[in-house]
Amino acid sequence: MAYRKHQLEGQHAIDESMEHEIATEKDFSGEFLKRVRNYKQISIKELSDLLKIGRLYLMAIEEENLKEL
Repeated sequence: MAYRKHQLEGQHAIDESMEHEIATEKDFSGEFLKRVRNYKQISIKELSDLLKIGRLYLMAIEEENLKEL
């Protein structure tokens, strides 16, 4: 995962308020996951490959569609 983190560095503009929100967030939701993923410019496929979770499951998590899980 450190390799992937290194790959992502410098690919997006740093938003200090978003970085602070990521660092301090305690209640993770699907909506928050999606916001972070989009902020970090990571596609569903990339995240799926990195986490070894199916794309449909990730989309269901982001949409908070519990029926699909």
